[in-house]
Amino acid sequence: MLREFIKCNGLAERIQLIDNSVPKDWDEAELNTVCEIVGIADKVEGMEAEEKLEVLRAALTNKLDETLDDTTTIKEISKLSEEEVLPTDEEEKKDRLRQAAVAHIGENYLNRDKLI
Repeated sequence: MLREFIKCNGLAERIQLIDNSVPKDWDEAELNTVCEIVGIADKVEGMEAEEKLEVLRAALTNKLDETLDDTTTIKEISKLSEEEVLPTDEEEKKDRLRQAAVAHIGENYLNRDKLI
Protein backbone atom coordinates (compact mmCIF):
# COMPACT_ATOMS: atom_id res chain seq x y z
CA MET A 1 0.00 0.00 0.00
CA LEU A 2 2.93 2.32 0.61
CA ARG A 3 3.81 2.22 -3.07
CA GLU A 4 0.22 3.10 -4.04
CA PHE A 5 0.18 5.94 -1.50
CA ILE A 6 3.35 7.42 -2.98
CA LYS A 7 2.04 7.05 -6.54
CA CYS A 8 -1.06 9.11 -5.75
CA ASN A 9 -1.30 12.44 -7.53
CA GLY A 10 -2.27 14.61 -4.62
CA LEU A 11 -4.14 14.69 -1.39
CA ALA A 12 -7.55 13.82 -2.81
CA GLU A 13 -6.22 10.60 -4.35
CA ARG A 14 -4.48 9.69 -1.11
CA ILE A 15 -7.70 10.22 0.85
CA GLN A 16 -9.54 8.05 -1.67
CA LEU A 17 -6.87 5.33 -1.33
CA ILE A 18 -7.36 5.33 2.43
CA ASP A 19 -11.15 5.32 2.06
CA ASN A 20 -10.95 2.31 -0.26
CA SER A 21 -8.64 0.33 1.98
CA VAL A 22 -9.11 -1.62 5.16
CA PRO A 23 -6.59 -2.07 7.98
CA LYS A 24 -5.59 -5.55 6.80
CA ASP A 25 -4.48 -4.03 3.45
CA TRP A 26 -1.62 -2.29 5.26
CA ASP A 27 1.25 -3.92 7.04
CA GLU A 28 2.44 -2.14 10.16
CA ALA A 29 5.69 -0.84 8.65
CA GLU A 30 3.91 0.65 5.62
CA LEU A 31 1.31 2.38 7.76
CA ASN A 32 3.96 3.75 10.11
CA THR A 33 5.97 5.06 7.14
CA VAL A 34 2.91 6.82 5.70
CA CYS A 35 2.20 8.37 9.10
CA GLU A 36 5.79 9.63 9.21
CA ILE A 37 5.48 11.10 5.71
CA VAL A 38 2.32 12.94 6.73
CA GLY A 39 3.89 14.07 9.99
CA ILE A 40 1.53 12.38 12.41
CA ALA A 41 3.73 9.52 13.66
CA ASP A 42 3.76 10.91 17.19
CA LYS A 43 -0.05 11.28 17.23
CA VAL A 44 -0.73 7.68 16.22
CA GLU A 45 1.90 5.96 18.33
CA GLY A 46 0.40 2.91 20.03
CA MET A 47 -2.84 3.01 18.04
CA GLU A 48 -4.34 0.10 16.16
CA ALA A 49 -4.26 0.19 12.33
CA GLU A 50 -7.93 1.21 12.07
CA GLU A 51 -7.39 4.21 14.35
CA LYS A 52 -4.21 5.17 12.50
CA LEU A 53 -6.09 5.17 9.20
CA GLU A 54 -8.80 7.42 10.69
CA VAL A 55 -6.25 9.91 12.02
CA LEU A 56 -4.32 9.76 8.74
CA ARG A 57 -7.47 10.45 6.73
CA ALA A 58 -8.39 13.37 8.99
CA ALA A 59 -4.90 14.89 8.68
CA LEU A 60 -4.96 14.62 4.88
CA THR A 61 -8.49 16.03 4.72
CA ASN A 62 -7.49 19.01 6.87
CA LYS A 63 -4.48 19.64 4.65
CA LEU A 64 -6.65 19.42 1.52
CA ASP A 65 -9.17 21.84 3.03
CA GLU A 66 -6.36 24.29 3.85
CA THR A 67 -5.10 24.05 0.29
CA LEU A 68 -8.55 24.62 -1.18
CA ASP A 69 -9.15 27.56 1.16
CA ASP A 70 -5.94 29.19 -0.03
CA THR A 71 -7.01 32.31 -1.92
CA THR A 72 -3.82 32.12 -3.95
CA THR A 73 -5.23 29.09 -5.73
CA ILE A 74 -8.41 30.94 -6.60
CA LYS A 75 -6.41 33.93 -7.84
CA GLU A 76 -4.24 31.70 -10.02
CA ILE A 77 -7.26 30.01 -11.56
CA SER A 78 -8.87 33.39 -12.21
CA LYS A 79 -5.64 34.68 -13.72
CA LEU A 80 -5.42 31.66 -16.00
CA SER A 81 -9.01 32.03 -17.13
CA GLU A 82 -8.39 35.70 -17.96
CA GLU A 83 -5.06 35.17 -19.74
CA GLU A 84 -5.79 32.03 -21.67
CA VAL A 85 -8.40 31.73 -24.36
CA LEU A 86 -10.67 29.07 -23.03
CA PRO A 87 -12.59 26.72 -25.27
CA THR A 88 -16.17 27.59 -26.01
CA ASP A 89 -17.46 24.16 -25.05
CA GLU A 90 -18.56 24.44 -21.40
CA GLU A 91 -17.43 20.93 -20.43
CA GLU A 92 -13.98 21.43 -21.95
CA LYS A 93 -13.75 24.83 -20.25
CA LYS A 94 -14.50 23.23 -16.86
CA ASP A 95 -11.91 20.54 -17.53
CA ARG A 96 -9.23 23.13 -18.34
CA LEU A 97 -9.99 25.11 -15.18
CA ARG A 98 -9.93 21.90 -13.10
CA GLN A 99 -6.57 20.98 -14.63
CA ALA A 100 -5.23 24.44 -13.81
CA ALA A 101 -6.40 24.13 -10.22
CA VAL A 102 -4.85 20.69 -9.82
CA ALA A 103 -1.59 21.87 -11.40
CA HIS A 104 -1.42 24.87 -9.10
CA ILE A 105 -2.18 22.83 -6.00
CA GLY A 106 0.35 20.22 -7.11
CA GLU A 107 3.02 22.88 -7.64
CA ASN A 108 2.40 24.26 -4.15
CA TYR A 109 2.52 20.73 -2.79
CA LEU A 110 5.87 19.98 -4.40
CA ASN A 111 7.38 23.21 -3.09
CA ARG A 112 6.48 22.51 0.53
CA ASP A 113 9.17 22.00 3.14
CA LYS A 114 7.39 19.00 4.59
CA LEU A 115 6.05 16.04 2.62
CA ILE A 116 2.37 15.27 2.99
